[in-house]
Amino acid sequence: MTRPEQLSGRASATCPQLGARLRDRRTALGVTAVVCAEAAGVSRVTLHRIEAGNPSVTIGAYINVAAALGLHLVVPILDAPAAVPATITVGDY
Repeated sequence: MTRPEQLSGRASATCPQLGARLRDRRTALGVTAVVCAEAAGVSRVTLHRIEAGNPSVTIGAYINVAAALGLHLVVPILDAPAAVPATITVGDY
């Protein structure tokens, strides 16, 4: 089983990119890390881990930080039509 810290492919770049975007937004707004963490309901250490792109931080914490910064995270898979079932063929294995 893959540990949360062991992401592969595009996923390994997503968390650091997201963390950097959140940090850039926070600094652009002139909000300190302490104030942002308090507004998001997370510890300062958790905010630091988010801004560093740590994949072991819960998605809820990422969402709370984004919301505290006036951002809305969009997860495209949630917008996908539910009527289209995922098909996996034997050849895919």
